[in-house]
Amino acid sequence: MKRAEDIIRVCQANPAASASATDHVAQARRARRARRLKALQRGLAACWVLGVLALMAGAANAAALTWDPGHTPATPSGGAGTWDLTSANWSNGTSDVAWSDTTGTADTATFSGTAGTVTLSTNLGAVGLSFTMTGYTISGTGTLKLGASGIDASTLTTGTTTIASAATVVASQNWNVGSGAALALSGAVGASNLTATLTGAGTVTLSGTTDNAGLAATVTSGTLVLAKTSTSSVHALGGATTVGGGTLRLGGSGGDQIYFGVTVAVNSGTFDLNGLSEGIDALDGAAAGTITNSVAATAGTLTTGGNNGGGTYTGSIQNGSGTTSLVKGGTGTLTLSGTSGFSGGVTISGGSLTLTGTTDVGTSTISVNGGQFSLQWHDERQQRINSFQPSDARFEHHTVHQPNQRPSDLRCLSNQHERQLIADLCTR
Repeated sequence: MKRAEDIIRVCQANPAASASATDHVAQARRARRARRLKALQRGLAACWVLGVLALMAGAANAAALTWDPGHTPATPSGGAGTWDLTSANWSNGTSDVAWSDTTGTADTATFSGTAGTVTLSTNLGAVGLSFTMTGYTISGTGTLKLGASGIDASTLTTGTTTIASAATVVASQNWNVGSGAALALSGAVGASNLTATLTGAGTVTLSGTTDNAGLAATVTSGTLVLAKTSTSSVHALGGATTVGGGTLRLGGSGGDQIYFGVTVAVNSGTFDLNGLSEGIDALDGAAAGTITNSVAATAGTLTTGGNNGGGTYTGSIQNGSGTTSLVKGGTGTLTLSGTSGFSGGVTISGGSLTLTGTTDVGTSTISVNGGQFSLQWHDERQQRINSFQPSDARFEHHTVHQPNQRPSDLRCLSNQHERQLIADLCTR
């Protein structure tokens, strides 16, 4: 205490000494901060190195294993057997080992040799499935977590490979099936709005009686068939659906293959109604997209607005071997601006349907049972509406040169006389 008092007296008597002491203190503080910063940088660098080493260790531990219940590891034989976490039914090239991936992030499962039934008896994971032999069936009570490598059956050219057990998609992935081959997934395929993308020329079918909750799909080639025994709680697809090539085809039963809150975008390729009816929320798509019906004996109907969605679709809606129909429901606005040629009819039960640009609806009857129908054509050509049947709805018709010099600006509200006038003019 006395020493501190002496220092204070010296500093008071000698201002220069006081300034020097202050400088020394400041320098000491700066030096301490610099040492702490260097220590922190060294610590961060060490953490980064440890993280990289951990990732490298994980990669080193990942394996490509081949199904070998016959226990001939040098030449895996394939066949029937049980897939669990204890049986040494997987060849690593030199010996048979038990499967260890439980998350769908580590090991790839290859199925070759002789096809057989693989019984999944517990919950486990695989970063990917590879099939080099057709005819395999994976079934059982376990659930498979399927990782980012997806399903590769690209070398197959015939036959059907079946996954009947439940699966959970844990990362967006590709499903690649070779031309002439088929892949059937008949169990529940769950996903949290993760996307399975079809990249091969083969056919993938989603069937069964359990819901594929949250599964989104993109078709870039090949054919995706939606063939569930569908209900209001069982759907083949529960997430955003995009057709960017190939064919998306309806199948199965129940008319509810796609969850009603889903947007379908047909940017290229074909959405085939296949003689069935389906409801979606919004319809989007580009000029290269086509919606059609390939079944001659039965009309195909697409209903939009299931969750009050609308959308903008610039592709075509066509009859195929059978007629195609369109229903607009909900409260949203659906705008069509492509060239279409279907005859199954258009029904507007809610929201708004707008035809723009060079759009027509072929020879379809347009029935407005609610909502609004708007024509916004802006060219000199003759547009044809076979029949317009307004109800309690609003009809707008802008700057259109129609046969028989129909009026270019017509609006129908709730007046019965006006509605009849519009109907007469549009069928003249």
